[in-house]
Amino acid sequence: MIRTAHPARPSEAGLAEVIGEITAAADRRTHASMSPEWNFIAALLNLTHEEAAEVLTLVRADDFADYLCKAVFVMIRIIVEQRGEQPTPQAVVALARGLGDKLAPLLLSADRIMIWVSEVYSLGNPITTWSAPAKSSKTPTAATSL
Repeated sequence: MIRTAHPARPSEAGLAEVIGEITAAADRRTHASMSPEWNFIAALLNLTHEEAAEVLTLVRADDFADYLCKAVFVMIRIIVEQRGEQPTPQAVVALARGLGDKLAPLLLSADRIMIWVSEVYSLGNPITTWSAPAKSSKTPTAATSL
């Protein structure tokens, strides 16, 4: 067995820096998971073609402040309105890959979109689509909820 020396214990400043970076990453993740724009895109990625088409009539690309949300929203619009497909993460990534170098002027790449879409799609929030309550066969009433 080959023995290797353990690295020296990091300095207190080094530990504080690592802890600070971990805390900042957790804060960014929490902020992202609470972002209405990110959650809206996550919801769109969970809708059927018909549900997404209905929602898209109510929202414009200019409604987004986050440019990455705006770009993915435009891709979802193309997928739903022009291609007649369901707006899945796979469809968004396939479209981004098809656009290739056309994304460069937007400072985007297919890989960046793929990573972002996978993060948004897996925010850790249980997504309940807007149509889910309508699909329920049992609606609670005041008497049954007591």
